[in-house]
Amino acid sequence: GRGGGGGKPALSPFVVGILWFFAHQLIGVGNDVIMKSTGTSLGVAQVVFMRFAFATLTMLPVMLSSGKEGARLDAFKTDRVPLHVARSVLLAAGIALYCKGLAIAPLAVVTTLNFTIPLFTLVLARVVLKETVDATRWIGTLVGFAGVMVVVQPGAAAFNPM
Repeated sequence: GRGGGGGKPALSPFVVGILWFFAHQLIGVGNDVIMKSTGTSLGVAQVVFMRFAFATLTMLPVMLSSGKEGARLDAFKTDRVPLHVARSVLLAAGIALYCKGLAIAPLAVVTTLNFTIPLFTLVLARVVLKETVDATRWIGTLVGFAGVMVVVQPGAAAFNPM
């Protein structure tokens, strides 16, 4: 294969995608721990500002290096400014709400509640993007959501995640 010698076959694109996802999960958990830690001594707005400031510092070299030679700023060009602004506002609001939740609730509860995201993603994909979502995905998502409810037990008389 194209694995680079040694007779080892190259990983399938699916496996590579899964590995990228797990890397994302590790980084996300690390980010959550940092946000929870800083959220105990800083305000939500400060945490969100610092997150975006450091993300900008991280992404600027990437963006500048991805433009064509002699046209480095091409990476910043877009015909969809309103869409990018809307996405940025939604992202900042979502991160602020998430950060506030992290400051109040235990990390384990917040992480468990994150497993409800696929339910909302499926609904929005169907309603907003008009994507086809088959019964298998609906059933799997609902079963996953039921699992989250079992773990969190929001209606239990003794519900105290602290």
